[in-house]
Amino acid sequence: MMDKTLREYNYLDEAKVIKSVVLPKKILVSVSMITYNHEKYIEEAINGVLMQETDFEIELIISNDNSPDQTDAVIQRIMSEHPRGCWIKYIRNEINIGMMANVIENFQHARGEYIAICEGDDYWINPLKLQLQIDEMRRHPECDLSFHPAIIVSDSLRTKKVTAFHSIKNKIFTTTQIIKGGGSFCPTASLLFKKKVIESLPKFYCNAPVGDYYLQIFGSARGGAVYLNKVMAAYRVNNAASWSVGMNDVEKRKIFFEKFIYSLNELNIFLNGKYKKEIDSMVEKQYYEMSLFYLTGGYRENYKLLFNDYFKIYLSKFSKMRFFYYVGLSTSSPEIIKYFNKFFFDRPIFFIRIFNKILKIVCLKKILLDIERNQVV
Repeated sequence: MMDKTLREYNYLDEAKVIKSVVLPKKILVSVSMITYNHEKYIEEAINGVLMQETDFEIELIISNDNSPDQTDAVIQRIMSEHPRGCWIKYIRNEINIGMMANVIENFQHARGEYIAICEGDDYWINPLKLQLQIDEMRRHPECDLSFHPAIIVSDSLRTKKVTAFHSIKNKIFTTTQIIKGGGSFCPTASLLFKKKVIESLPKFYCNAPVGDYYLQIFGSARGGAVYLNKVMAAYRVNNAASWSVGMNDVEKRKIFFEKFIYSLNELNIFLNGKYKKEIDSMVEKQYYEMSLFYLTGGYRENYKLLFNDYFKIYLSKFSKMRFFYYVGLSTSSPEIIKYFNKFFFDRPIFFIRIFNKILKIVCLKKILLDIERNQVV
């Protein structure tokens, strides 16, 4: 259970609550916002939450993981000056405890029946986001999680790209689709889930490299995940403070890969093998992407060791992974491997992607016009 896990990973002694929310009514939604070195972005993130128009009470819980920049000063200014500053509960860690520990510590303060996530470098662009998601989840009481597409922001520049555009209408996605979709299937800033989801998270979640991926899986386990076909958040890429920036470093990438594989194996055990096929597919995908990383960087020995490790687990004499291994050894070209994967092994998926891309192009213009019409970007 989550309570037992949290007792083992209790970081509250290293945190200082600067200000607590004092609201007279029952909180329905707690917004979880973790931040580290987000001086440039945190105000936009906070304002996106404080602009929400709802018929229920919300709170914003901000956990600052000992940022050395001016993130703290920005937060405290907003708390003192903004008319809705009383919505904010602010926790400033006295020492840096790391991303996952910061997430868990933040969740402990949530009082709402639901938890929404908006990290300090993302932001919401629709003042009705929470209301629309709650309304849709009330229409689907069997579902514990909802999400929606997000517009991509490259550092401070808005693009005309949308991520997680999966359907032209609202629908429910299954756990199988969530697992196979990977962590980017549901944008983090779009997630809204029932608090009970975090009350049964397994211990391995505390050390998972991408925690929101597992939230998506566990949140969809009971009745699927509700998808709203409305762009209501902005997802920031190429942010200098983002954890993904360090993924070009070979040692950091290797550690991330090993933790991801371990977490996927633990997930399979926790789910009693119910989604073994889907999880094995994700494991294969991680090995595939790691092999391309090694080839691109010229790490030939690492490439060999990676596949030796894979073949010890998956003993098939012929598989596409074994084929890729020999192609990589003989050509040292990740591009050739990608070509074979796209046109021979992934061919049905390739044509589905082409169809989806055409569909996105047709719909994207309308989506972007709707955003501009609402004057939320």
